[in-house]
This record gives sequence, C-alpha cells and structure tokens, in this order.
Amino acid sequence: MRIVEFVVKDLKKFEEYVRNNNLVVEPGPHMVLFDHSELAIMDVKNIEGKVVSKLVVHFITPYYRVESQNIEDDEEYWRKLWEVKRSGESWAIPVNPIIAIILDESFTNVIEGYRDEYPINEGGELVDNYRRRNPNYKQVPRVALARVLDSLC
Repeated sequence: MRIVEFVVKDLKKFEEYVRNNNLVVEPGPHMVLFDHSELAIMDVKNIEGKVVSKLVVHFITPYYRVESQNIEDDEEYWRKLWEVKRSGESWAIPVNPIIAIILDESFTNVIEGYRDEYPINEGGELVDNYRRRNPNYKQVPRVALARVLDSLC
C-alpha cells in the first residue's frame, strides 16, 4: 500500500479516463460540506472486481458558482440554485489534489499518464475563489484519508 497525490482539474473526465483503462470507479461515501464543497471516497476496481485504489476527492460543482456570488437574499439564493439544477450543467473540479491509496501498483501507471484542463472557462477562478474563502481547505481530505486508512486495517 502506498499513498500518492495527483492533480486533476476535471473529475468527470478523469473518471472517464479511468473507465477507458478497463477499470471501474464506484462512488462511496459522499458529503456536502458547510463551505459548499463536496468530499467523496471512491473505489477503483479492476475488471475482476478487485479494489486497486481508494480515492479521496474534495471538489466543487456548479452550485459553488452560486455560493461565490455572495447572495444575501434567501429567495434569490434559492432561485439561483434552482437555475443551476434546471440548467443540467454538470462538472466537478477538485480543489485539492486527489489522494490515492494505491493497493495495486498497476493503478500508478494509469494516474501517471493523466493530464487535463478545467471543464469550464472560469474553473481556475472558481478554485482560487474557493481557496481564498476557505484557507484551511488543505485539511479537508486529510480527515477522510485517516478514516479510509482505518477501514483498510
């Protein structure tokens, strides 16, 4: 077992890339945090169903765009959230490097070959905004990592 971090800018594209490498990404526990980011644990399995890696992913979605507008009026805020929901816009941008617990070294080759760009033009700006507003953002995935490691022992 080994723990590595790697940068992903487009979580959905990364998941597709993993699937194109004959692996399966299975979502696990997921939560929306008070800062309007999300935290998820994912299993990556080979075609035999063996877990080759566990991923800890901390990310933002289109809903964060609404949060970043600092809307004070509750009705306006809810209306904007509803607009996002109805738009069908779907993306996820990690705000921290993904943490991978490597259980099978074959997965290392997969992540070493991955490169991407933000899925939307203002992706970098939204990530920078999130990080400015949440200076302790680097701590968020560490707590989940500790719990995942506990579950493996």
